Amino acid sequence: MTTPHLLALLLSALAIGVVLGVGAVWVRRLQVLGRRKGAFRCQVAASPEGPWRAGLAQYSAEDLSWWPRFSLGGAQRWRRADLIVIERRPSRLQDATGHPLLVVGCGVTRGVEAVPELYLLVDRSSSAGLTSWLEAAATYRGFVI
Repeated sequence: MTTPHLLALLLSALAIGVVLGVGAVWVRRLQVLGRRKGAFRCQVAASPEGPWRAGLAQYSAEDLSWWPRFSLGGAQRWRRADLIVIERRPSRLQDATGHPLLVVGCGVTRGVEAVPELYLLVDRSSSAGLTSWLEAAATYRGFVI
């Protein structure tokens, strides 16, 4: 084998190794995120018609975090105290059991008015969990008793 062929073979093996390594990290990331407490599959869009971006969401004490499925980047976060569910309706899409997925329109509260900024495409149980999580939040009144 000549030196150029050997070099091409070495570079090909290196490229395949990098692709396999990134793929393994991506798969492991989805496994770790999916096993977290309060995690659920969720698609996000800026309008109720989409385009939908697949990912995983997770409730925490203060935030709703969402990680895009096809990315190794960080999460988008929305503060729990600012989120409000404005609407909930069935979509034309279905989950694995044949039930319609729900479009949940969320807004960020600004005074008395809530402006729609976020739409989630979720199954029924995730929608119920989101609503319960939001309703269970402590309300801050600005004073201590």
